Amino acid sequence: MPFLLLFFVNYLVMLAIVSEFFNANSFTCLKTTFFIISAFLVYSFVYLLPAFMLTWLHKGILALFRVNRNGKIYLFSVAGTAILTSSIACIFILGDRILFSKFGFHVNGFVWNLIVTPGGIESMGFDNQGYLTIIFFVLVVIVIQGTLFYGVAYVSRKWLELEDKHRKWIYRRTIAWVIMLTILGISGQILYGISQFTGDVPVLTAAEKVPFYLTTKFRKFAKKLGYKPTDMGNVTLSWKESSLQYPLNPIIQEEQRQKYNIVWLVAESWRADALNSEVMKETEHFSQKAFQFNKHYSGGNGTRQGVFSMFYGLYGTYWFS
Repeated sequence: MPFLLLFFVNYLVMLAIVSEFFNANSFTCLKTTFFIISAFLVYSFVYLLPAFMLTWLHKGILALFRVNRNGKIYLFSVAGTAILTSSIACIFILGDRILFSKFGFHVNGFVWNLIVTPGGIESMGFDNQGYLTIIFFVLVVIVIQGTLFYGVAYVSRKWLELEDKHRKWIYRRTIAWVIMLTILGISGQILYGISQFTGDVPVLTAAEKVPFYLTTKFRKFAKKLGYKPTDMGNVTLSWKESSLQYPLNPIIQEEQRQKYNIVWLVAESWRADALNSEVMKETEHFSQKAFQFNKHYSGGNGTRQGVFSMFYGLYGTYWFS
């Protein structure tokens, strides 16, 4: 019982973490709201599922070797597994939340390659102080998990005092909750598949905010039934479906002036200090005869955000709106 209750408490913690991926502007319509709520409830459970399964597997192995359930070896080893696995799950999703808030994408192959490649983390300006911050953060999470387990163990003593009918009531409610999450998960996947087929942008955008969301596609199946999928290249987004309120006031044009033809050349990952006679001789020579905006700063730390900011004059984070 202590371990089941611990995972229930961690489920509440995970709900709080995952809620940070969304804001009030994400709920643009009833359909999108249902999708977000279903993904919010289901995936918070999914992220903890490996920790739950590993702990129960550990308990099963100890039972196989007939380790005394009331002995210190059993209690400390299972408690350690539960605390460690739950800590890893929370740390992983918290780290993904920080990454998503700064760069607009989740942990992926690029991030993993950056971590395992020697010097990769350092190339992002990471120093010893950053490593110490991470170590401190990890230790804090583990201490919190240990404190939660201690509190859960205390509550579990009261559990032993409950009558058998009350225990069965709690177990039935737990099973009912798992069944409800299963139905919500299936419904959310079906809704995503339909939205992907019909080009429902708000739902697809909401799914991008869910860490490691497993997409569902019905295109081949629908084609066999004679339905034609929406061409995503022709999808238009209504301002009512966007969380970006732009412009705040009507745009007022000044008197007609001479119109210019402007060609905007954008170089991917081009650093300002590369514009010199050694690296880019011809471009540097051309710049001497042109306007140079030496105080220009990128509006974002990614291509999409940077280009978006150049065209709209808004902060790059508004790209996700």
